[in-house]
Parts: sequence; C-alpha cells; structure tokens
Amino acid sequence: MKNLLPILAATALLASCKSEPADNPAESNAYRDTTLNQVTTTAQTESVSANPNADAAADPANSLILGSDKTLGFDVFNLDGTRITTDSVGRINNVDVRNDYSFNGVDIALAGGSNRDNVGMDFWRIHPDSLSLEYLTPGSIASDLPDVYGFCLYKSPADNSVYAFVNSKTGKVEQWLLGSEGDSLTATKVRALQLPSQVEGMVTDDHLGNLFVGVENEGIYHFGAEPNDPIQGSYLELSGEDNSAIQYDVEGLTIYYLNDSKGYLIASS
Repeated sequence: MKNLLPILAATALLASCKSEPADNPAESNAYRDTTLNQVTTTAQTESVSANPNADAAADPANSLILGSDKTLGFDVFNLDGTRITTDSVGRINNVDVRNDYSFNGVDIALAGGSNRDNVGMDFWRIHPDSLSLEYLTPGSIASDLPDVYGFCLYKSPADNSVYAFVNSKTGKVEQWLLGSEGDSLTATKVRALQLPSQVEGMVTDDHLGNLFVGVENEGIYHFGAEPNDPIQGSYLELSGEDNSAIQYDVEGLTIYYLNDSKGYLIASS
C-alpha cells in the first residue's frame, strides 16, 4: 500500500494537507486543505556562467548545489553560492542526485541530467573530498525520445535499484534501469509512459515508490515509480486550474521530507 504525499502549491507557496491511505494510489485524490504559507529565499548562487538571463535550476544535495546551465552544461556550487566547477558537456536541462548509488560495489554520490544537445542522459560521480566531478557517460546515453527535457532519479525501496526518468516535450516519459560496464555507467529502458501534453518537471519518492510529473499547462500527474507499475497515471487534485495559487506553467517539482513519515510535494509555477 502506497500513500501519496501531501500536496503542494505553486510559486513559493505550500499547500499543507494530509491524505488517508489509498488501496490504489493511482486513483487517490485525497487532498483537501489548501492553507497557504509564504516561502522566501535565504541565499542565492552566482549567475549561471553562460547567460545570466537564461532559464536554469539548482538542486541542493550533500552540502553542494547542483545546477543545470541550460545553455552550457552542469554546474556545482558551494552552499554560499560560489561556483566550484562547470562541466561544459552540452545543454543540460534538469539534474538530480542520489548520494548512495552502488557503482561497481562502491557507494558513490551520483548526479545525472538530461542532455538536449545529445538527446540523452549524462551522469557524474561526485568525489566528496575534492568536490570534483568524474564523468561516467562520455558521449551521453542516448534516449529513444525525439528530444529530451525533464529528468529525475529514483531508488527503489524494494531492491535498491536506481532508475532514471527522462521526458520529452511531446509528453512521453522513459524509465531506465542504471547499471555499469567497466568504469562506465549504463542504462536499459524498462518502461514508457505518455502524458497528455508538454511536460518537464519530475520528482520521485524513494520511500513510497511514487513518480510525479508536471504537465506544464494542466497540473501534476501521479504514477507508481516501479517498472512493473501501471502505465496509466492520475491527475492530482489542486495541482492545476482547480487551485487559484497555480499560475501556469507548472515547472520544477521536489519533495520536502518531514520526520514523521509525512512531507510536502512542492511545485514552482
């Protein structure tokens, strides 16, 4: 039985709520409380290196901020916003990280992103002592999509397998199982999903096995994140025009975990 996390909000707003257990999470829309709270920033990074006006995003992880410079590559910052390094491998669009990925029998900090120039996915090992990057996928892992856009990682609570999700502006989503061959990271496609229109932001819940996908002009859809879960998703109530706080487009998604097995699904719009 998989509970959905409480949902969400928009543009720096949280919708605080609770959900009851659902026998079928793909059919659950148990979100009712729409109390909103303002969220403000505490710090910011330096401007992205290529174009200060370009669209870019960052994800804090393990005392670092990982960012996609969407015109150049993959950025790593300190928490005070100072850039440590940039890997200019192409137009990295979205990034995600897992700190405990088992690579050739060693737990590593793994970062990945969608590469729009190569129509695929790139992955790096982050060395914690030197804060340096080790590129694990020279030339990118090619996707079968016509283009790549959104990206996220997922670690299965069932067997600790790690998957990458990548999507296209067509609304198609691919799920890839990560593996290794020598010193290179490999990926095998295990599932394909279809959303009604353009998508980008995605996030998974490693504890409950959920995948959330933002349909930019509609709202957020929920799927099971396991490769054998149904390919049909369900729209989450109060994630679109039924929520006055939402201003399209629905863009980046993330999850904020609390200490009591609850949390928040957060969306930017």
